[in-house]
Amino acid sequence: MNKPRINFRQSMRSQSSCGFFAPFILRVQQSSPFQILRCLGLTHPGITGFAVAWLIAIPTLVSAEPLPTKPQRVGVVGAAPFVVREDTKISGISVEIWNRIARSKGIEYQLIPQSNVQETLDAIAKGDLDMAIGPISITAKRLEENVAFTLPYFLSEISVLTSSQEPSVWSRLKPFFGTAVVTSIGILIVLLALTTELYGFALPVNSPLLHDLNIELLRLAVTDIYCPANVAMVSPTSTSTAISGDCFFRTVPSDQESADRLANYIAQSNVTDPVVFYASNSSYSRSLKDAFEQETSLEEVAASDLSQSAFNASPEVRKYVQNGAKVALLFPSTTWTSRAIAVARVNQALDPNQQMQIIGNDALYSDETLAFGKKAVEGMVLTAPWYPNTPYAQQAAERWNTQVSWRTAYSYDAAKALLAAIKTADSREGVLQALRQVSLPASETAGDELKFDAEGNRVGASVQLVQIVPTDPSTTPSDPTKSEEDPTSLAQPAQPGFTFELLK
Repeated sequence: MNKPRINFRQSMRSQSSCGFFAPFILRVQQSSPFQILRCLGLTHPGITGFAVAWLIAIPTLVSAEPLPTKPQRVGVVGAAPFVVREDTKISGISVEIWNRIARSKGIEYQLIPQSNVQETLDAIAKGDLDMAIGPISITAKRLEENVAFTLPYFLSEISVLTSSQEPSVWSRLKPFFGTAVVTSIGILIVLLALTTELYGFALPVNSPLLHDLNIELLRLAVTDIYCPANVAMVSPTSTSTAISGDCFFRTVPSDQESADRLANYIAQSNVTDPVVFYASNSSYSRSLKDAFEQETSLEEVAASDLSQSAFNASPEVRKYVQNGAKVALLFPSTTWTSRAIAVARVNQALDPNQQMQIIGNDALYSDETLAFGKKAVEGMVLTAPWYPNTPYAQQAAERWNTQVSWRTAYSYDAAKALLAAIKTADSREGVLQALRQVSLPASETAGDELKFDAEGNRVGASVQLVQIVPTDPSTTPSDPTKSEEDPTSLAQPAQPGFTFELLK
């Protein structure tokens, strides 16, 4: 029997999908950053009493700098209660959130008052500021400039007061007669334009701080907002072990589980002397490296930092090979996948007797790896959060005429878990308790049985191992669903010549 293979467009580097968490929606369309941010309004705890958290990072360009060690120039703009100026002292909601993140990450900084938002964003784009905090609205226009935003930390809404008495038919129609209709329509347009605003911190698009700031914002949301309010958060995408809490659940395997899977694979392969290539400025990459080091029985694991500005793949690879390294573990964040692929290329250029076995994490589970790695990544074994060989995947592909991604699959599972909990609970506390007791068979999920342990991790989450193999051109199907209007469609075929195959 032929092993299942997949040709897909996953775009792991951008991570810009927007999930709508309803059981009847199986596909996640690729969206702009602004569309993503609008969807994050679904996590507002005051609306429903629970949240499905689409915990993702805003797209960033490849940075050439390591995590900053010099004091950061932080612009402060806005009014109370977000920014409060009292003589020389600056406080407020935005400042307090930034202070907590800076203390947690050990970031030194200088607060620099600013006169208005636009001048502040211009200063960031010019390099005069390293970032800005305050009630800075995230808009489509600003996202088109040379500025990036963290995940929003505040959702601003406008409410309209209405009479508690049921209005008569005439009172409903009266405003539409006479000159009042013009005023009514004008007010409606203004309300629709101002109903919701999302506030975030602003940074340069290539800032190495962006990923870690997003992780810290999410961690604070869990520990300081949702859990104290007994609001359940079910994440289909957050793998970082830094995010946890009594109210937090994840349907995706954690970094610890991915590390365990890789460590077991290496142990079964009887391969020793690994070297880890990771990014020290990424909490995701560090989390995976730390989890692997805890799982392995080796006394010491060599490591090389991909995020160092002076990193050069050629001397690094040759150094570790001369020291006896037999396996290269590539654990980049999505920002540093190009350097991880460069490691594979240098390794391929070595004498065959010196070449290391290449093993990677799910950040490399993308078309970019196939396109830029080519022959250098052939044979690479890597983890995949989910592989589309389940009945759910087949049904979804038939419905949407394309293969859905792992994000869609685990979003589906998150929605199923919440629906199961809500059916038996009528309060926030009840939903939390019901989630801890959720038990759904594989036939009702995207592929695996769904249960949560005491820490909110999915019990028995199956981290798949896939291998990059050559394709047979005569059996590679064309893509009839590709549309010129949808250039990022998941249906686009993988790079001709190589694909991912499930490792048995």
